[in-house]
Amino acid sequence: LAGYCLTASAQEKMTREDTGAILFSNRFSFTSDGQPVISVRIMDDQKEVEFTASKGLRIFPSGPGGPSVEVRGGKRWAAKVKDGKASKVSKRLVLDSTATRDFQQVKQMVKRWREKGLQTTTLELGSLFSFKGTVFDTRKTIVCLDSTKKQPPAALKELKSPDGKFLPEIYTQEILEERPSGRVTLRQKGGGEVKIDALNAIWFEPLEGSLTVIDVEYAKGFPWHGRKTRRYGGTFHLAVDRHGKLAIVNVLPAEKLLKGLVPAEIYADSPEEALKAQAVTARNEIMSKIGHRHLADPYLLCADQDCQVYKGLNAERERASKAVDATRGQVMFEEDGALGDARYSSTCGGHTEDAHEAWPGVKSKALKGRWDAGNRAEPYAPGDEKHVKQFSESPPKS
Repeated sequence: LAGYCLTASAQEKMTREDTGAILFSNRFSFTSDGQPVISVRIMDDQKEVEFTASKGLRIFPSGPGGPSVEVRGGKRWAAKVKDGKASKVSKRLVLDSTATRDFQQVKQMVKRWREKGLQTTTLELGSLFSFKGTVFDTRKTIVCLDSTKKQPPAALKELKSPDGKFLPEIYTQEILEERPSGRVTLRQKGGGEVKIDALNAIWFEPLEGSLTVIDVEYAKGFPWHGRKTRRYGGTFHLAVDRHGKLAIVNVLPAEKLLKGLVPAEIYADSPEEALKAQAVTARNEIMSKIGHRHLADPYLLCADQDCQVYKGLNAERERASKAVDATRGQVMFEEDGALGDARYSSTCGGHTEDAHEAWPGVKSKALKGRWDAGNRAEPYAPGDEKHVKQFSESPPKS
């Protein structure tokens, strides 16, 4: 079953005129051996993207599965967006959330907020799919404040702290109202006569081997932001992104994605069992984020810290790939049977934080702050100055 969930009013049926519409749904497919196929942003917000393929390209002007054009030769290609128009994205104030599968809990949650006198709407995020006989349900129903209706001042006051700001547990959710648009053009450089022009998106793949993307931008917004040429396997699409500019996206099976992801998040010379644990954790992260992130973007996941760092074929290492193969298809589940929320960090200062402090709306009994040492009898109380001082002056030996 291809898993999908309608998350935005702007999602529409794919038409012959605009095959790019499917890029903004949470629908995904599977390989013949049952692997989920994931679309991952290589980079977006670009004026131009350049790449090469040693043997040439196979281009699908009408979308995946349609007629194709083969262009042989290793010339460089350049892509741009013409007449790009940015998307329209709204933000909803989220009051509460719960797992969609718990129907009674959803009803009670909606009723509770309405009894407070607030005008609300509900939205469903996440996805539902079946993989080798196991059903994965990551759907979450959120209750949002209806911004189109006047709210009772007394009820609104309960949502705010004394300084007038909304309480920390109340957060915003992006919703795509209108998709971006424009024409994507793809042409050969250096005297080539081939030029492809399509509305909103173009799909393609290298005839053989890999695609080399020139000056891939990474870690935007971080001190280590930069550009580097990288190689990728799989298939690709160019699409108009939320800014009305250009995105290049890698589409590949989940297990292949993990081989370029795991060694980008943990040292490849780490102990074998650590690599296996990381592979399982990263697999959980892929599955649990689909339908919850990048709802206004023409891809399911990104390749940076917002999702998980993915560096393509350049990052693959034999030991990490063996760990991925050894844990193939393995994921973790919560006690109630739900897919486990397996967020992780590459760096820790000796003690982790309760997840909801970093991500409002995250409700997980497992993701609680704890000492790295693992044998500390006295629990850490977030915000307790006594414990902060004790930790700073006498940290655990680990």
